[in-house]
Amino acid sequence: MKVPLGFRFAGAHAGLKPVRRDVALVVSDVPAAAAGIFTINRAAAAPIVDARTRVPSPAIRAVLVNSGNANALTGEQGLADVAQIRATVANALGATAEQVLTASTGVIGVRLPAGKLVAAVPALVGSLTVQPEPAAEAILTTDTRTKLAFRTLSLGGKDVTISAIAKGSGMIAPQLATMIAIITSDAAFAPGLLDRALRAAVDPSFHCLVVDGDMSTNDTCIALANGKAQNPPIEALGADFDAFTAALTSLCTELAKDIASDGEGATRL
Repeated sequence: MKVPLGFRFAGAHAGLKPVRRDVALVVSDVPAAAAGIFTINRAAAAPIVDARTRVPSPAIRAVLVNSGNANALTGEQGLADVAQIRATVANALGATAEQVLTASTGVIGVRLPAGKLVAAVPALVGSLTVQPEPAAEAILTTDTRTKLAFRTLSLGGKDVTISAIAKGSGMIAPQLATMIAIITSDAAFAPGLLDRALRAAVDPSFHCLVVDGDMSTNDTCIALANGKAQNPPIEALGADFDAFTAALTSLCTELAKDIASDGEGATRL
């Protein structure tokens, strides 16, 4: 799969699951514009309570995603665990904790074993590559397959790539669904407009997704754009914004259909 310039990925087994990879790291080599859309569930998980106050942002470096534990209904301890993980990732990357976001998926109401994730960070950072497949595997829960997609387009005469990894299978209802999607692009983008593009793309795609009618505590869709394509920065509405949004909408629609077709008990799309 084609991935944007300046992004690296890793997946590892931290011990939240018996065998499979269960923690993923997505890193931008330079600070990236970031936007996010999250569950509207009143019982939003700790990573969402933390992240939604810090995007849109002009300077995110990394997103760590774990599966096997949702860090939901965990109160102040859950937020403290998120802070510990963010600080550990930031230290390993030479970044600040404010430049790190997290997301979680898995069992609800059980404290996140943050120590296991902290211990896995050196291996994650040491295994970062341009191959997203290990990260895509690490975020899965009851999914039967990884979910990846990409789009390419030209903006201002520069080749731009958008790619994403996603997961989702059960607790799928409108307003995202139990899903996590991490979208990366090498486009140069103002954070506020990236947020606008993401919302325009999610409305006809992930927000229309239903498998079982249950709204999750952990729905997360994060987009990062690091400017490595060196296109003229998208700082106003116009043709480049429209072209990027159309490509992003197409990508999100493909992933939404992939999630629906892999839904728990699904027999048709």
